[in-house]
Formats: sequence, C-alpha cells, structure tokens
Amino acid sequence: MYNLTYEELLQRALDRVTATVDKTEGSFIYDAIAPTIVELHQCYLYINELENKVYADTAQGEYLERRTAERGINRKNAVNAIRTITFNADVPIGSRWGKEDLIYTVQYRTKKNQFGAICNQAGSIGNRYTGSMINIDSISGINDAQLGEIVVAGAESETDEQLRERFFNSFNDDAFGGNVQDYKNKVSALEGVGSVKVYPTWNGAGTVKLVLLGNDGSVPNDELIRKVQTQVDPTQNAGEGLGIAPIGHMVTVKPAKSVQVNIELNLTFKSGFSWSNVESSVREVITTYLEELRKEWATVNNVIVRIAHIESRILNIAGIEDISNTTINGETNNLSLTDEEVPVVGDITNG
Repeated sequence: MYNLTYEELLQRALDRVTATVDKTEGSFIYDAIAPTIVELHQCYLYINELENKVYADTAQGEYLERRTAERGINRKNAVNAIRTITFNADVPIGSRWGKEDLIYTVQYRTKKNQFGAICNQAGSIGNRYTGSMINIDSISGINDAQLGEIVVAGAESETDEQLRERFFNSFNDDAFGGNVQDYKNKVSALEGVGSVKVYPTWNGAGTVKLVLLGNDGSVPNDELIRKVQTQVDPTQNAGEGLGIAPIGHMVTVKPAKSVQVNIELNLTFKSGFSWSNVESSVREVITTYLEELRKEWATVNNVIVRIAHIESRILNIAGIEDISNTTINGETNNLSLTDEEVPVVGDITNG
C-alpha cells in the first residue's frame, strides 16, 4: 500500500488536475505540485519504516525493547565477569589488577589471600584469561597475583533474535503463579543464569528444585547458586514468599552436574598431515558440539553425546581422510547423561 514511487505519486496528483490546465513539466501547476510530492513520498517511506519498527517480528534495537517491555520482557544486559584472584598476601578492597587489556577490581574477600574481583569490561571477554596479573596500583608486598576461576561468567547483552524469541515464546507458555513455566521464565531472566530445569514436588508437596546452568552454558559455581537461592527463596525464610517464589513453595537451587567427556579417536590423515596439525581443530569442533548440547539441555529430557555427530564434524577438518573406532569414556556407544548432567570436554586423544 505504501510502496508508491515519487513518479507514481506525482502522476496521481497531476491526474486530479483538470485537463484544461497545462500540467507539463515546467508549468505552474507542475512546479507547485512537485515539491509537495517529494515531501509526501518521504512520508510514505517513513510509514514503511515505521511499520517494521512497531511489529515484534521485524523491530530492532530500542523499538524491539519497547515492544517486548509491554509484556514485561526486558533485554538481558551484558554481564561483567567476576573472577577469583589469589595473592601471596591480603590486598585492599578496591585495588586494581591487570590482565592483557583488562582490569579487575577487587570487591570482596572469599578466603585468606583470595578475593573476588569484577572485570571492567562487560561480556565474555572477562572469562577469557587466567594466570599472572599486573599490580596496577603498585601495592607493596604483593609479588604474586593469579587470576583464577570464574565466579560469575561474563556475558554479552541479549541479541535482538534472542529477545524476540523470548517474547514470542511468552505467548505459547502458560506461565502463572508459580507453575513450572513461571519458574522457567523468571529464573532464566536472573543475572548469571543461562538456563534452568524445574522439578516440582521433588521432595514432597510444596517443594521445588531448580537446576541451573550459567549464562555461558557452564556449570555455575557456589556463589551464583547462593545468589539465585536468595533471589528465589531465601534459605533462612524458606517458603515464606520473600523471594520470587510464591508463599508455600520451598525451593532448592542446585547446579547442573558436569560429566567429563574423554574421546579417543583413530584418524587416518591425508598426505602431509599428522595429529599435531589437526589436534587444536579437533578439540575446537568437539568443544563447540558439547557447547551446543549444553544450550539444548533445558529443553530435552537428557543430553546424548553421539559418536556419529563427533565423527561427522571431525571429517570436515582439513587433513583428515577417515575416522574409525571412536570411543567416549572408553565405550563405543553414545554417552547418555541423566537429566541433571551436562557434558564438558575432557581428554581428546588419537590412537
């Protein structure tokens, strides 16, 4: 309806002028109408653009956020990673420590000589590095600072497509008053949480168990579990409705259980290639495959690590001719995990 060109609009306007008047280009009527049609055409272009902005299936950025907010669904912001740093002595809260181009600021003590520190840059980049750190503030007496485990995984802000998917899913989900879908929606929206499985009446009437993965698909650590427990149903006030769980629901929050996946391969190489040439590529494709399985974890009963999927991906790597007799954890069968287990990459060897 609004895809009219400037020429079409101009002709429609001129057609409305009586034939007894000169309407040729350069005439008074033509020159009076043409500038107005230019502006009118801009309005038509804007209407076309506006139509794409106001519907959730085509809206982007701020316009999509405004649309989803009408349903109480907001974009997940980027998360700054929180990491442990271990020192040879205590350091002051607020001290800064560098790794590559990142700065980590000490926020709290976890135990003697170990602290939690937040990365200055939001996103997954804060998860990337480990090892020795630079003493930015030149704190005396510190000659060893080691960047360690991830406490809260850094994550990028939610993409338009991820936000759009949550928005449309909300129309298909019957979330209400503490039912399973209500827990899934509310808990998965919490900072640091990537996905959740809900187990109602797992330990009797009124009990609920939530099993989580972090926002990077990893098994969450104790600190994130404690944080979510407090937000959902504080342990000291279990069932009292002081979190997002309804009154009478006693909620237990647990991390998913990681299962190390050790893979032994028997590869045939093309001329000029060996295991040393392809080892890093093999590990990369297997790591990616297991990450994909962890992303699916919350939507399936149990994850299955399939040998055929591993082999098909490896065969796409340059330099590999064939593959046979692949084993997972010493077995020639697929690895079937329980509903609370997720796979993590272990040893990868070539026989």
